[in-house]
Amino acid sequence: MSTFQITVNSNSVPVLRQNENGPCYIIALVNAILLRDSQSQSQSQSVQDFVAKLTELEKSQKKVPIDEIYAFLVDSLLGMESLDPTEIMNTLPVLESGLLINPAFDDPVVTDFGLYSEAISAILSHFKVKLYHGFIMPYDLLDRLHENGIETTFDSCQDYLVSHIDHPDDDMALQISTFLSSEQTQLTESGLELLTQQLSDDEIAIFFRNDHYSTCTKHNNRIYLLVTDVGYINQCDIVWQPLALDNDTDFVNFSFERSRIVSPERIKDPKLQEQEEADLQLARQIQVQEDEHLSK
Repeated sequence: MSTFQITVNSNSVPVLRQNENGPCYIIALVNAILLRDSQSQSQSQSVQDFVAKLTELEKSQKKVPIDEIYAFLVDSLLGMESLDPTEIMNTLPVLESGLLINPAFDDPVVTDFGLYSEAISAILSHFKVKLYHGFIMPYDLLDRLHENGIETTFDSCQDYLVSHIDHPDDDMALQISTFLSSEQTQLTESGLELLTQQLSDDEIAIFFRNDHYSTCTKHNNRIYLLVTDVGYINQCDIVWQPLALDNDTDFVNFSFERSRIVSPERIKDPKLQEQEEADLQLARQIQVQEDEHLSK
């Protein structure tokens, strides 16, 4: 059974941590719910109860099992007119095993979840959380797709490439293939620009990139991803990482100030500050390597 480690940030909001091969969509969704609800003037009772449970588990250094997360989601979703309990129970396991989406190359908001589109869309709508991506095509290539009657989605472009595999000189197939191979990070300049335009200030959402889901937000006209890797579990000042094309960014804390690694020894020996700065640089390098691995 999957279990998740927990940390409580400086704003007293518990956060689920991501194991290397864990179900990242569930983590991104639950963390988005917890962070978004913490901004609300009136928290729902189900969220209040779940926050209290996670906080107690964190104090006793215990992990939260996936069943507890399911119970929280089911309790929160019961009573939805657009979903019956059976549909909810059939959909939740998909969130753990891996949610497949079909992003549109001209819209950063994801609305196509395959066979589960209606259920997933209803769940996201219920929690007031949107799912975004930054894999946006250049406008001239989008125009070419329209001219050739090709839908501007990832799956449609893949289907076109497969259907033209015996036509290596097909210009449209070459342009699609070139775009996909040259943008393996699945974050384009136009995508980041459009993403920044569409997210509201301090909106909490989910961001998709290279089959990985992260909780994200926008602050002072910049997009940030929540850092959930268990490798940073003892570094409470590392909370967010700015989303950038080159990944050359500093971690920031919950107040969006540059993160600092603080150890008990630092108070006694200020000379350790240089080593701690080196540790922070190493943490950044590790994150860059993980992003590069995901893009392969």
